[in-house]
Amino acid sequence: MPDIIVVLGHFDNTAHLTSTGRERLDAGIAQLHLCPDSLLAVTGCAPGVPRADEVAAYLLARNVGHVELIDTHNTAEDAFLTEPLVSRYAPARLVVVTSDYHIERARFIFERVFTQLPIVMHSVPHKAMEDERRALLAHEERALQSLRTRGLYRQ
Repeated sequence: MPDIIVVLGHFDNTAHLTSTGRERLDAGIAQLHLCPDSLLAVTGCAPGVPRADEVAAYLLARNVGHVELIDTHNTAEDAFLTEPLVSRYAPARLVVVTSDYHIERARFIFERVFTQLPIVMHSVPHKAMEDERRALLAHEERALQSLRTRGLYRQ
């Protein structure tokens, strides 16, 4: 298998796909068009729950029929729970799709979990007001600093 394309899901507090989540899915679909033999996986949703149905419907409307859904709750789980897919499919590389404000922390985590596999990061520009963007970047910097200080661990 050429690649596994992992789209890091983004849902609101009511478990619905956000505009950020749709932007990430669209970028994942674009990556899939570049390498159609790849597998598309979306984190943050378990099969059979409403958010997974919403993701599946969104992808089906864009002619993406097969997707692996990974039930995760944070970025570390996104990486750790992608491991079974990597073991099963033995991809040439892992393409991780996330928002631009989140890419450095996602890279840090995925590169530590998948030390023997090339990781390609693909960022999606996040459309945010300046205050929101500043808050997102501050959160990411704190979280990344915590990872650097405390390390990455499985929960």
